[in-house]
Amino acid sequence: MRKRPIKYDSFVTNSGLDYTKLVGNDENFDTSSNIAGEKTQEFIEKNKNDVIESAKGTGLFPSVSMAQMILEGSWGQGVLAQKANNCFGLKADNNWSGQKILLDTPRDVVKQRYFKVYETPLDSISDHNNFLQTNPRYQKAKVFSATSPEQQIQNITKAGYGEVGKYDKAIIDLINAYHLKDLDVVKVYESIEGDQELQKTQQALDDYTKRNWIPIVMMGVGIIGLIIALEMNKKSAATLINTI
Repeated sequence: MRKRPIKYDSFVTNSGLDYTKLVGNDENFDTSSNIAGEKTQEFIEKNKNDVIESAKGTGLFPSVSMAQMILEGSWGQGVLAQKANNCFGLKADNNWSGQKILLDTPRDVVKQRYFKVYETPLDSISDHNNFLQTNPRYQKAKVFSATSPEQQIQNITKAGYGEVGKYDKAIIDLINAYHLKDLDVVKVYESIEGDQELQKTQQALDDYTKRNWIPIVMMGVGIIGLIIALEMNKKSAATLINTI
């Protein structure tokens, strides 16, 4: 029986594009030999602020998003990026009410599919983040609790985004080659900010307790007294409560 092709979310996987031509095939990835060359650096500079801003509050590493953007959109030179501002190869399903474009997907179950068209690359970035956040597969795969870009893209890949061992490796190669972890300051900041907020809350609680320890103790005594009173007759209860 003929094996059924696997359906991935990644456009480059379903279109049959060769990862090695996009990101190199040497373990020691050399940016000078990559066909993107200076175009990739220009692409990063052009889009890094949008990627960083869009990542805030999502749990996504900007480095991962940027690397996916480079790979899926061929550093902005791919047909989807050029014609549709679709930098991540997202398909247009029945819920999509915007414009769409039909492209070949020879490795997919369906050999042609409609893909989303966006007004700007920023719209594409935001929609891609939303796609991951609202898809239960990626929540279940612990994508947003990942503690490193490597762990995050591996979890994304395992959840069905691309070919395990190939897509994730290609993304990690790009992250390392173009020092994309420099973009992850927003992720680190949010982690530190969260810890600081927790410390502030704990400190405020401690300060309140120190300032109001007598009323707090008396409140506790009053509650205990009331509980005891409920087990006694009405006359005894009234006497006990008046005494406290």
